[in-house]
Amino acid sequence: MADFLIFIRNSCVTADSGHWMDEPGVYENLALRIDADYKLTVEQKIQSKEILALKYNARARPGDIAEVRPGGYFCEPGEETGRGWNHYCYALVRCPKITYDQARIYMDKIESAEGVLLRKHRYSVATLGLVAGEIRIINRLIDLTGAVVDKNG
Repeated sequence: MADFLIFIRNSCVTADSGHWMDEPGVYENLALRIDADYKLTVEQKIQSKEILALKYNARARPGDIAEVRPGGYFCEPGEETGRGWNHYCYALVRCPKITYDQARIYMDKIESAEGVLLRKHRYSVATLGLVAGEIRIINRLIDLTGAVVDKNG
């Protein structure tokens, strides 16, 4: 059996599922701060903006398969065994017919040839019907949404 943590939302307090850099003006303000830094050369400013864009584009998005562990690794509320998990941001999907060795491929990330992180999580599923904090038992990930998306093409 394999346990999958599916990323549902960024905010652990509100129902907002946006990234903190998606807030109005945040990304632009960070770019302006880079421009205003008199200690940086023009090349350093360009590089800093490229790194900022890469970090933003590599962020986790709702539906991303954030973690895969052997079955029973994550505990249910009230259980003493296993590890806890963030019930405000993730849903737990248990697949008894998938072994941990089969499921480990879903932990991949996408990196460039130079080793730059392009996407934190390579695989995602549609979050239709999944709610943060929910525990769902299914036979295959495809049973959850009809498809597992490989964001690498």
